Amino acid sequence: MRCSSCGVECGEGVRDPWGRPSLCNACFNLYYAYCAECGRACERHIRYYQNDAGEQLCSQCWAQTQTWRPTVVPTSGPSTRVGSPRCFGLELETSACPQFTQLRGRTVFGAKQDCSVDGMEFDSPILQGNRGLDHVRQFCRFAQEMGFQVDSKCGFHIHLDMRHTTKKQRRAIIYAYRQTYKIWESMVAVERRGKHWCQAPDYSLADVLEGTNIDDFCSEGDRYEFVNLFAYECHSTFEIRGYQGTLNAPVICNWIKAHLRFVDAVQDKSFEELDEMFGKPRRAFRSIRRILGAALSRFYSHDWRASNLTRHVSMV
Repeated sequence: MRCSSCGVECGEGVRDPWGRPSLCNACFNLYYAYCAECGRACERHIRYYQNDAGEQLCSQCWAQTQTWRPTVVPTSGPSTRVGSPRCFGLELETSACPQFTQLRGRTVFGAKQDCSVDGMEFDSPILQGNRGLDHVRQFCRFAQEMGFQVDSKCGFHIHLDMRHTTKKQRRAIIYAYRQTYKIWESMVAVERRGKHWCQAPDYSLADVLEGTNIDDFCSEGDRYEFVNLFAYECHSTFEIRGYQGTLNAPVICNWIKAHLRFVDAVQDKSFEELDEMFGKPRRAFRSIRRILGAALSRFYSHDWRASNLTRHVSMV
């Protein structure tokens, strides 16, 4: 039998892993190698599939070295620095993350691939309180030491825990976010606003009020809106998708605090009370500043002044 690659007579030869015509031993070793983990034959030219020691891996074993799940941590403890006992989670997208596998076991964050960015996405477990912010700061410190980067394609998403809310509370939260969308939008980078991955809400205040079942309303939502309501069906969370990619710990922690405090403040309000708080731009800003507190309001004051929303932009 002749080798299907080089044409040399090779007796019975060696069949390639895909069941194609026989290869001689020399051609097989040229094109294929055996996975250092599972022993299966894999294409040698895919040099990307290698472990840290430079050994060849098949695609399945390589994927296992590149992705891992977050580490579960306790979700009870003091929340004095957060201003809310509510649990949260976050997703941090990167454009470059050299030697990121070294983070495995050093932080509670997991890693997974995301086709929308050039790097990896790092996901937290369910976090809570002061300890949750400490885990965020630890990850950011490691990421900056290792030279991780973000670009305009990257985003930073927060998941706000809705497991213990009632339908009435969820409706109030959605109503309040719809009322204040322009304020939240003013707090993110201009180039991030209106992007496909974090679009403006495609529903009105009347739609929120008229929906007979608020959970059905969430399940019909677009997952790529600034506030992703569809996440409730999958994760029992509302996902805030608007913020640009960042690995800056204070920026991340402040955005977490702002949304946790906001949700806590509005969930038990009536629609009349929410209209009184957010129905007019100037009143809405006063209410937001009161909810966030003095320190966070100072942090975001530059964004608010730059957008000049208090003077001429309708909130809805």
